[in-house]
Amino acid sequence: MNAKRAARAWLESVEPLMKCGHIFEFKYRLQWLSEGMLKNHMQTQGHTPCPQEQDLYRQYKERSDG
Repeated sequence: MNAKRAARAWLESVEPLMKCGHIFEFKYRLQWLSEGMLKNHMQTQGHTPCPQEQDLYRQYKERSDG
């Protein structure tokens, strides 16, 4: 398994909202995660960035670039 696939599998295991089949949907969700807005877009429609989501995104990037 390459680094990006392993990183995606890890991310989906720690953040259930990242589970989706289509690569384009995954990229949208990844963008929202990087902004700390994933849960806001998927559940609450709020406007406050989530630092935990931004931290998950940084961890994902470290794993996928590995």
